[in-house]
Amino acid sequence: MLEAIRLRYRESWKTNKTRILDEFVALTGYHRKYGIRLLSQPCDSGDKTVQDGPIRSRRVYDEAVKEALIVMWEASDRICGKRLKAIIPELLGAMERHGHMSLDPEVRRRVLQVSAATIDRLLKPVHSGAQSRRKRRRSKKVSKEIPVRTFADWGQPSPGYLETDLVAHCGMSTIGSFIHTLVATDVCSCWTELVPLMAREQSVVVEGFEVLFVQMPFPVLGVDSDNDSAFINDTLLAFSRKNQVEFTRSRSYHKNDQVDDEIKARLKSQREQIDPIRLLHRIRDGQAALAALASTDEARQGPGRESLDQFLAQLPRLWQAGEVRPTHRAQSTKPRYWRTRKDPFETVWYEVLRWLQESPEITAKELFEHLQYDYPGRFADGQLRTLQRRVRQWRQVMARKLVYACVDERAEG
Repeated sequence: MLEAIRLRYRESWKTNKTRILDEFVALTGYHRKYGIRLLSQPCDSGDKTVQDGPIRSRRVYDEAVKEALIVMWEASDRICGKRLKAIIPELLGAMERHGHMSLDPEVRRRVLQVSAATIDRLLKPVHSGAQSRRKRRRSKKVSKEIPVRTFADWGQPSPGYLETDLVAHCGMSTIGSFIHTLVATDVCSCWTELVPLMAREQSVVVEGFEVLFVQMPFPVLGVDSDNDSAFINDTLLAFSRKNQVEFTRSRSYHKNDQVDDEIKARLKSQREQIDPIRLLHRIRDGQAALAALASTDEARQGPGRESLDQFLAQLPRLWQAGEVRPTHRAQSTKPRYWRTRKDPFETVWYEVLRWLQESPEITAKELFEHLQYDYPGRFADGQLRTLQRRVRQWRQVMARKLVYACVDERAEG
């Protein structure tokens, strides 16, 4: 009985297999999984042992279907399975009409019924083989070669260990090119040296350090910087190793690693000792020297030789002289004599002058009302201010004439 049911089970489709399995389980009382294993064994032998390994299902899409899909995938410019499934009927028909493909009827039927997921599964080895397998070379990160120094690692350093940073003189915008300043401060003595850099580039920064090492009054033993790419690079690392200088960096996004509290307090005390008036005096002298070098005007003088007391005495009245900073250009004070718009009272000005001569006490507003009455729709209300300025200028001229006329009469008498 088992052999007969097994034969029926193996030759049936899935829907019939389910019904046969239900009947077999109800008849024998076996577990459903055990019944599947019994009915799936080969039916030509009497051995009832379970088959070794997984049970392989029948392949619906053979190599012929796969080869046809590969050709159509390449012909469609290697599109994905979902899009290829949508254009297979039209693409297959066009290739057959032009003689590019001739499939067996059974293969053609399977190609037309294949699903998008099956297309991707069949073409998966083709996809991986078609992609370029360029071996990526992993670059060694320079920051891993530079040790980290935190605020707790400083202790009491001897003179020669520098904190460095770059200051960009760009104002509120970083567009365009601008000068940078390489700032180096000794952690022990707070001695600070500055070097201007024309560009923010590795080799230029190294040249700046060479100048700093010469300017420092003591030998440089170590350099500590932030994680700026201008410092963290192979060029500066090789420079530090060549000069036997310890090169460390701070942690990313940890500003407190750069200067400890003791150095901050020391800098604060030095800042409190600075005389702001003396500093401003020196700044103005430096500005005057800079302006004299940059100016082509021979009349422009260099820095003044006035004392600090004289400079301080001028400060309360200095605002009356306008812009006194030497590096700032004085704006042009030429009076404007031209008009930007056409004079709206040019054609009626003689009439206005006649009214003014007849009634000198008349106001500009009354004159404007007369003009609006005599010329309706010609003058807008916003032009009253223009007429008031014209009338005021005329009266100033007439008053000046009266004054100078009296002076001339007295001179003649």
